[in-house]
Amino acid sequence: MTKLNELFKAWDERAHMRLTLIEENGKVLLDTQKSPTVMELHNDRPEILSAIKSGQGFSIRKSETLGTDLMYAAILLRREPN
Repeated sequence: MTKLNELFKAWDERAHMRLTLIEENGKVLLDTQKSPTVMELHNDRPEILSAIKSGQGFSIRKSETLGTDLMYAAILLRREPN
């Protein structure tokens, strides 16, 4: 997970884009701007619900962390069976 965290951080620095990796149950695994250990489940977020249904989701809403409106995008990633 450390390599993935480094990749996320590098992307955040270059693109000025916060990235969050979330399990299907909504648990935050990685985040580029906040510790996942203090983050609530994301399973009720509109963009997450849309991504689970259709593979991708988007919403514009107020960030609970930053207190300002942001655009959110979610993409469903599936792990290939071994």
